[in-house]
Amino acid sequence: MSHFAFVTIAVCLLLALGSFPWVASRRDWALLVCALAATLVADYFLIVTRDYEWGVRAFVTVQIFYLNRIALRMKEKQPPTKALWRTPKNILKIICVLLAFFLLFMWLPLRLSPLLSEAAVYAGLFAVNLILYGLYCFAPRFRNESGRRRMFVGMVLFALCDINVGIINAFRLGLLLPGEVVSVAQTLVWVFYLPAQWLLAVSAIKIFSGRGPHERHPAGH
Repeated sequence: MSHFAFVTIAVCLLLALGSFPWVASRRDWALLVCALAATLVADYFLIVTRDYEWGVRAFVTVQIFYLNRIALRMKEKQPPTKALWRTPKNILKIICVLLAFFLLFMWLPLRLSPLLSEAAVYAGLFAVNLILYGLYCFAPRFRNESGRRRMFVGMVLFALCDINVGIINAFRLGLLLPGEVVSVAQTLVWVFYLPAQWLLAVSAIKIFSGRGPHERHPAGH
């Protein structure tokens, strides 16, 4: 199943590459392709070579690409009043401050292993992305943006996959869990992960709905 999943992620990357003629924004598409390519690299480390540290590092890179993607999309719809959290550059600055806080006040005193530290950074980036993708999906000013639901649902499924990965890893580290729970989690990892990657792979495609043929699209699309 693991190697089949790896091939499936490669197909998702090819699907995203092939969607170029129908994308809403070339820059958005480029960031998506980079994120999927980094996902393929991460899965290579985790599935093929079993190098978990480099796998987590690659997934951190994935979340950075997705963060830049949502920052780009939100910037294109930037309102005149620039609240702190609405400005993409400020969002990135806040994340850097939070990461520095983590390194100074959590990693150094607790002496977490490199793998756990990198996993914590990954989880933090993913949490920020989920919040931003949720805002992008449901905020009224983004309601006409192409692919926003596919992006959000894909990220939610991605997160559900990671929750099950966390359950499996907690069991491996010695947490007492019923065998049935771990077995179900091992199945749900792929049940959530593969649809998530497929939805993200097609999220750059522009779908026309409810607009006149001569109506202009938002700037940058």
